[in-house]
Order: sequence, then C-alpha cells, then structure tokens
Amino acid sequence: MRGSFLAIVFLCVFACRAQDKPSVATAHFLLMASRDIPVADLAWIAETLEQAHDRLAREWRIVLPRRIPVHVYSTSSGFTTATGMPWFMKAALVGRTIHLQSPSILKRYALLNIIMHELVHAHFAGLGTTRVPRWFAEGCATYLSGSPARLPEPSSPLPMFNSLDLALGSRHYQQQRQAYADAREYIRALIRLGGNKSLAILLHELGRQTFEQCFNSVFHLSVVDFGHATGQ
Repeated sequence: MRGSFLAIVFLCVFACRAQDKPSVATAHFLLMASRDIPVADLAWIAETLEQAHDRLAREWRIVLPRRIPVHVYSTSSGFTTATGMPWFMKAALVGRTIHLQSPSILKRYALLNIIMHELVHAHFAGLGTTRVPRWFAEGCATYLSGSPARLPEPSSPLPMFNSLDLALGSRHYQQQRQAYADAREYIRALIRLGGNKSLAILLHELGRQTFEQCFNSVFHLSVVDFGHATGQ
C-alpha cells in the first residue's frame, strides 16, 4: 500500500510543484506542504492520515468532515508562527485545518496517534452549533488516540471541570500534561460507567442535540452529577 501511496503522492507533488503549489489530495484529506518536504515524507503522512480516519470510523463510529485540510511545515518555527501553539505541540487543529510539525520532528513519535488525536478534534469542530466542553474534547482525543506518550498519574481528587478546562489551555508543559492525564481519566470513568459502546453512541449522536442532552440520554446522568461523583 505504501508503494501505491508513494507513486500517487509523487505524481501529485510533481505536478503541483511545477506551479509552486505543493498539495496532495487523498480520499479524505487535502495536504498542503512546504515546498522542500520530501515526497516520501508526504506519502508517509498521507497514508497515516487515511489509516487514522478508517480506524476512528470503524472503532468509534466517528464521522469526519470530508476533505479535511492538513498543512505540513518544514520547520518548527513555521508551525508555531502559523498556529500560535507552544513548541512542544506536535500538531494542532486551527479552525478546520490540521497543522503538523515538520516530518523530522514527527518521526520521533507515533504519527498515527498524533493524527488520531487531531481527527477527534476535527470531529468535534464539525458538529455545527453543538458545543463540546474542553475536558471532554481533550479527554476523548487523548483516550481514543491511544497515545503512547507517558502522562503523569491523574490527580486525586480530579479537578472540577472549570478548573480542568483552564489547565488544558496552559502553555506550561508539565501543567498541560497533567491536565491531559486528568481529562483522560474522566473519559476512563465514562467507560467504566457505560462501556466503549456508550461512549461510541455519544460521539455518534453529538450534533443532533446539545452535549448535555446527549450525555444525559446515553448515561442517564447529568454532566454536573457525573463531574461531582467522579471528581470527589
């Protein structure tokens, strides 16, 4: 499969670079890349994007927007300037576009997990008027992506949702890692409450009602009561 991706990406990039507009269209993504990124790296990223898309659809019933834009940078400074994110972030969703650090940085990590994390955010961003709380979005993105990154042990007791949402926006590396661990622990608590199937149903139903209504319907518990019971 990688060989076919490499051939397709090579032809697309060759044609686009002739016009000084390097971009690659796959079944579900539109990659835009800095001109000096090797074709083999773009093929690797394109293939991994499609793998992540298929896995989330198969395992969690997540329906993603069609043809998601993905911008790949050749330098870390280009990534941080474009996104406003701190240097230690490997990827970010800004608006409806996924931004990825340079391949030289991404190769140090598990790219599939990084992309799955951002695709979960893309799912939430495509819900229209439905607003998903940050603790839930980051917790789901961290849990569903199966990130191998070693996070701290969750806090005991877990912070309440308002405090956790603030911590998730921290630009301090260790504080943000702790917040990710805590958000993931809330999702683990939901799994213990209703199993993977209930979480998959909630993810699928979002967009049809408010988050609170969907949550109550699936888990037969209000978000507030869940937070108090779990955070104690």
